[in-house]
Amino acid sequence: ELIAQELTTNALCPLDTVEAFRLVQFGAVYVDGRRTLEDTPLSPGQLVRAHTRPKRYLVPSSSLLERVVYTDRDIVVLDKPKGLPSHATLDNFLENACYLLKRDLGEALWPTFRLDIETSGLLVFAGSKQVQTAIHSIWSKGAATKIYRTQVQSPQALGPLVHYMVKHPRSPKILFAEPGQNRLRCELEVMTCRPHGDDRFELEIRLVTGRTHQIRAQLAFENNPVIGDTLYGSPIFSEMKLTCEKLEFILESRKISVVRGGAHSMPPPPNDSPLSDPTYSK
Repeated sequence: ELIAQELTTNALCPLDTVEAFRLVQFGAVYVDGRRTLEDTPLSPGQLVRAHTRPKRYLVPSSSLLERVVYTDRDIVVLDKPKGLPSHATLDNFLENACYLLKRDLGEALWPTFRLDIETSGLLVFAGSKQVQTAIHSIWSKGAATKIYRTQVQSPQALGPLVHYMVKHPRSPKILFAEPGQNRLRCELEVMTCRPHGDDRFELEIRLVTGRTHQIRAQLAFENNPVIGDTLYGSPIFSEMKLTCEKLEFILESRKISVVRGGAHSMPPPPNDSPLSDPTYSK
């Protein structure tokens, strides 16, 4: 019996054939704990888990190649739009930056870090597993400069902020001022704080460590949450603005510096690469 057929005949979760097959293709079905993307035959005793209402995300109408801001022989840097996951989620394999960019490039890519779904900006993908490992080492050693921009309601003192995040997969994240068991160090530096309009301040932040929701959680701990970030207590219901604006790091003795929306010195891509299409030139 095929996976989709099993889903249509299961009394606990009756689905029509088209919907069952769509869930398999969408990456919302797991067999014995592993995601399956093909409607393959099942063996007796295998366990099938289906997410019948996968969360959907807004996919840009144009190719993500138009949002590539830097590429060389080892990496591709994307200006990720807000609202799109960086990589596959538990119940959605297709609607994410990594999958869409791989599809548009026609080449394999490996993510090197993630941006929150509601965070936009620079996102680095490696062209090989070896490069991914090398970049992970750069991130873990704190040997890269990552600059973010966001907006808050009150002035924020300049300088470093250090907190300790409870190691737990759920959100919102819980922080403490002091280290403790099962707590991860979180560090950032507020570099600038400027008035932005009549009711907010714009911050430029250097991220030292890279924890999930780190900037959002740390500013909320300081009673100054990102505007529009209702998960972390913002009283203002508006669009959340948090963007990765600049990345600098050294990869194989090459200094790579990418600024969102800026001009970049980038070598021409190979002629057989989709990036060589003048439609996508920057």
